[in-house]
Amino acid sequence: MSVLVWFRTDLRIDDNTALHHALSDREQHVAAVFYATPEQWREHAMAPVKAEFLWRTLVDLRTSLASLNVPLHVRVIPRFDDIAADLVKLCAELQCDVVFANREYAINEMRRDNTIEKILDEHDIAWHCYDDAVLLPPHAVRTQQ
Repeated sequence: MSVLVWFRTDLRIDDNTALHHALSDREQHVAAVFYATPEQWREHAMAPVKAEFLWRTLVDLRTSLASLNVPLHVRVIPRFDDIAADLVKLCAELQCDVVFANREYAINEMRRDNTIEKILDEHDIAWHCYDDAVLLPPHAVRTQQ
């Protein structure tokens, strides 16, 4: 079997918690995926310059991952809602039984991840999501109030 790392806004190989954990078992084949969601981007008014920067960064990421023998699959689908079905399909194609990702905290992204976690579980695919871009995850520090 193999494992899949889902890159989202964390388009880097250095200091990437999900990638680190995926690569920790040298016996497993590791693949990576990035989902481009142009309709979602348009709804959220992503500037064309940001989209162009994203595509250029993906080219660099693909090169960096290749140096680690990790292929990057870039999938273009319309919206977040379409990711779950495609992710299950990709896992079947690659014979992946584990998906690694770094957590995102925006509301749409959190909803997407909750749905994906349930669907992956239904297909016996493990989901490992990490707090990567923060010192402490939201709600980790609470006052007495």
